Amino acid sequence: MPNTCEETPQTSQEHDDKEMVRLTFDLHPNRTLRLSIHEKVKNVSELSDRAFSYNGVTDSNNEKDKKEKDEKMHIDEEGCGRFAIMDAKRITSLTHLAMAANTALLRSARSSNKTTENNNSSSGTKRKRGIALETIVCAGGSSNVGNVLKEFTFSSSGGKEKIATEEVVMAMGYDCSNDGEYESFLSDIGLTNSTAASSEEKEDDNDNHAPKSKRLPIQMYLQRDRTESDVKDLMRVFKLTKEEINMGQGLGKSSLDMAVVNRVATKFTV
Repeated sequence: MPNTCEETPQTSQEHDDKEMVRLTFDLHPNRTLRLSIHEKVKNVSELSDRAFSYNGVTDSNNEKDKKEKDEKMHIDEEGCGRFAIMDAKRITSLTHLAMAANTALLRSARSSNKTTENNNSSSGTKRKRGIALETIVCAGGSSNVGNVLKEFTFSSSGGKEKIATEEVVMAMGYDCSNDGEYESFLSDIGLTNSTAASSEEKEDDNDNHAPKSKRLPIQMYLQRDRTESDVKDLMRVFKLTKEEINMGQGLGKSSLDMAVVNRVATKFTV
C-alpha cells in the first residue's frame, strides 16, 4: 500500500488546506504521483486530450534528455502517459486513489516484464495504456475499461458525454522531478487560473467575464458532505449495495469510502 509524504495528510487536519499533494510508494520508491483538484473547469474534453498526450517536453533540441527521462520513468514510446485529468467526483478519498495507483504500478511492472520476455515474438507489440490512464482504470474498480472511461474521463474518444458546462476535475502527474514540473503541466494544458478557451469561445466577448477555474484543497473536497444523489451515483458506478456500505458504519471512517476502497482493492489481480 502506498505511503504518503509529508504534504499528504493521513488522519490529522493540519494539511487540509493543501491544494497539491504528492504520493510516494513503498514498493516503488522511485515513483511519485502528484494530484490537484480544480473546479469550474470548462472545455474538459479538450483539456483531457491535451493531458493524455502531454509529454512535458517543449525543447525539440533536447531529444537525448527526453529519451533518457522516458526510459527512467517507464513512459511509452511516444513519451506520453504520465499525466491525465479525470472526474474528481468519482474519487472518494486519497486512499481510494492511492490504492488504484499502487495497483496500476504493479500491473504496469508485470506488463513490462512480460514484454521483455516476449521481446522476440513475431506477434507484434501491443500498445500499452499509460500509467495515468491505468490508474484511472484501476480507480474504477471494474474490468470494463469502456465503462470506466465513460464514467471517469472526459476524453473526446470514449469519455463521458459533455453535459455540464463546468466540471470539477482531478489532475495527476507521475514522476515529476519537482513541483515546478507539475505546475508546468497544468499551465501547458491550460489548467491554471483559467482554462484555455476553445476557438468558438475566443470569439465570444462574453467569455472574458466567465468564471475562472479554481484549485481546491484536496482533503476538504474529498471529505465534503455528499448529497443523496451523489451517493446513489457512486453506488451505481461502483455497483455497491446498501449492505456493503452499512458494513463500514461505526468504524470511524466513511462507510461509502471503505466500500469503494474494498471494491478497488479486490477487483484486480497483480
